[in-house]
Amino acid sequence: MYKAYTNVTNLISKILGFITMIFLILMVIACFAQVCVRNMGLSVPWIEEVSRYSQVWITFLGGSLAYKHSSLAAVELLKNKLKGKAGAILDLFIWVLCVTFFVLMVRHGFALASKMAMQITPSLKISKAYVYGALPMGGCFMLLFSLEHLINDIRTLTGKEDKA
Repeated sequence: MYKAYTNVTNLISKILGFITMIFLILMVIACFAQVCVRNMGLSVPWIEEVSRYSQVWITFLGGSLAYKHSSLAAVELLKNKLKGKAGAILDLFIWVLCVTFFVLMVRHGFALASKMAMQITPSLKISKAYVYGALPMGGCFMLLFSLEHLINDIRTLTGKEDKA
């Protein structure tokens, strides 16, 4: 069961990487176009919005990917001092805190996106819910990935599997 869950999260991670890359390319093209247009003395306001909103999505989707692969910055002073069972218990505690935070992030993110649904962006004329939707979406993926880490640590603690 755990292997199947890991396979699903790995597939989701690859898809997220592709989507994040598309948003990054879109943002780079938008920024480049904005510079070119401004050098011609023109102003195209929607280009700035595309760039800004792409960056929001890159932040939450890319953050999810970094979280999946444990690539985020962390203070590991205490974690490095504790070895064996004590270290595993600390890891477990950290993952439980993360799961709690991500549940709150998703819950409040959906509430915020719902509140913003009636607001329209100035230039693109789209609902701000599409922008604010990055918060609960990123939170859902982080929650999914933190559950994988949590299950892995429980399995390590119970001796069912070595930590990868």
